[in-house]
Amino acid sequence: TRRSSDLLKNLKPDFFVTFAFGQILSQEVLDIPAFSTINLHASLLPEYRGANPIARAISDGKNKTGITTMLTSLGVDEGDILLREEIDIDENMTTSELSEIIAQKSPKLLYKTITEMFNNKITPQKQNHNEATFAAKFSKEDMFLDFQKSAKVLHNLTRALDGNAKIQVNNKIIKIEFGTIYYKNSNLNLSIIEIKENKILNILEIDENIYKEESEIYLNKESGYIIYYNRYFYVSYGIIN
Repeated sequence: TRRSSDLLKNLKPDFFVTFAFGQILSQEVLDIPAFSTINLHASLLPEYRGANPIARAISDGKNKTGITTMLTSLGVDEGDILLREEIDIDENMTTSELSEIIAQKSPKLLYKTITEMFNNKITPQKQNHNEATFAAKFSKEDMFLDFQKSAKVLHNLTRALDGNAKIQVNNKIIKIEFGTIYYKNSNLNLSIIEIKENKILNILEIDENIYKEESEIYLNKESGYIIYYNRYFYVSYGIIN
């Protein structure tokens, strides 16, 4: 609004800084600071523009992501790049764990960006828009595990959804809050997750050769199915070929 814009002008700021703001600022607002409006984004731009870069990097099985400071523009995460910092993604890292790492690293990158901009030590770099990808939010349908997909895909999606992955058995929706990826010919056991009133109560270890003919969903050791048996889910996020 005009009143908000006037209030910001009266502050006579050197910089504005935004992070996960979720709105497009007008050019009038972007032009208020003496130096610039800076945005910090949780990816290595131009990869994963948009609202969900952290979880999408994990669901895509990336082993590296990062944070980027840029000049805020009218387009979504399209501004010129200032500084970037790479962050490794462990194969079992969840969205909340990666978010915490990003939260710890971001203030230092912002401080360095502002300091170097103030001292005219940064030359903004144009993004290659042809290399841009978009990180959309997950839909409700995305949150249901599709067991026609590979074990690795299920494992990555479960990490990305971080407690919000779901399956439906006997018209009941159960959240999956634990997933382990198992490698072929390893000695790792499968896991039992005890379910009561849609809550995970316990995780036990069992022999990986378990097989229950009376189960309602059978274990497929190649793609990582879930077996449902009475009050238990036997979870295998997979044997990787």
